Amino acid sequence: MGNENIENYLKALAHRIRRDIIRALAEKKHLSYTELMRITGIEDSGTFAFHLKMLHGIVEKDPKTGEYSLTEKGWKLYKALKMFSDEKVEGETARVKESKPAEIIRVSDKIEFTLTRGLAEKLCREGKKIYVSDVLMFKIEDMPEEVIECVLEGVNDVLFIDAPPNLKPLIQIRSGDIGLIGRGGEFVSGLVSGLVKSVLSGISKTMSKTMSKTMSIGYEKKKIPVHIKVDSLSDLEALDMTIDSSSISVFDSGDKIVFEGRRSVEGSVSIDKHIDKLEVRSNSASGKLYFPLTFEEALINIDSSNINGTLKITKNIRSVIDSSNASIKIHDLRESNISLTTDSSSANIELKYSSFTGTSHLKIKSDSSALNLNIYVPESTRIKAVIHGSYGYINVDGRKTREYIDVDYDKSDSRIDIVVKADSSVVKVNIHREK
Repeated sequence: MGNENIENYLKALAHRIRRDIIRALAEKKHLSYTELMRITGIEDSGTFAFHLKMLHGIVEKDPKTGEYSLTEKGWKLYKALKMFSDEKVEGETARVKESKPAEIIRVSDKIEFTLTRGLAEKLCREGKKIYVSDVLMFKIEDMPEEVIECVLEGVNDVLFIDAPPNLKPLIQIRSGDIGLIGRGGEFVSGLVSGLVKSVLSGISKTMSKTMSKTMSIGYEKKKIPVHIKVDSLSDLEALDMTIDSSSISVFDSGDKIVFEGRRSVEGSVSIDKHIDKLEVRSNSASGKLYFPLTFEEALINIDSSNINGTLKITKNIRSVIDSSNASIKIHDLRESNISLTTDSSSANIELKYSSFTGTSHLKIKSDSSALNLNIYVPESTRIKAVIHGSYGYINVDGRKTREYIDVDYDKSDSRIDIVVKADSSVVKVNIHREK
């Protein structure tokens, strides 16, 4: 028997659930998946599947009946188990059968959460489990497999998991929508030591700066109603929009350009037409802005503001989002050049491309920000994308990576070149192909 086989056998016997599976099959000879789960006291199918997989070569499945039984090696391992104390063996199984459902502790809406070995062992002793969701960084200290198996109920909507390699399979079984699992290497890029704090600092800056300026709009005793309407929509090719210390919702409906809302005493709102350009300015105001037309170009500056809504722009965009919360949809894009900068901001941007011929360029700079970018492209459009610095990923065709290029990119008549440069930021680029 080689050293590798011995290690595999020892690993198979190292966990209580795997030992219970071997004992159950030795006693009953043939058992179904459901019967094994019931006998061993395991209610979570994912957990049970993981342990069953660890018994490859020791347990086999009959393809006709679907029942499981011990292989020749499995019977040898069972004989080895008999050398252990029968009292201990029976006690283990009894405890499993009598155990009550674990209390679930939910950890969510955090920049970073660390599961230490001490905390995991404490929760395990108390019969509690944790469920982690909506966390940028989930760090897991090195600990035995049985401890993490005992305490971790599930993981979902987590961007990065920093965990030892030996725990990766067990974490994957319990994970939903996550970014990457690893420890060290190019994907971390200093994230553990600096990025989370920088992003937290940036978002804190965003909230404090935005709230200090915009909350005065809501609590100021005297607020001035504002209603602006621009009737003439002809020959408007460009949009120049500056939103400062304001809370604005943008809509692409109606038949006129309209702003409806309020401003502070010191604030101002203006909509002016200059030849072929529409200039929009908002300072210390809140309200709704209606744009029932499509622009070819746009210059958008958002500072210390909350903004959401939809714009129609076909060609070129230059946008700076500073210390703001932004959720913007930009539709009708064709062959275009887009420059997007986020600084100390939280931004959710949707870019939707219509069919076009040529090469579109998308350049993103992100500093101390959290940026979620959803890009919708025609099925025939080819993609090239890369992320430099900090942490992030490109999600395309179900694959998460730092760099991607379609094999026929250079030969395609319709292409998008995406370059992300990030500093102390978390950037997620999701690419959706549409028929």
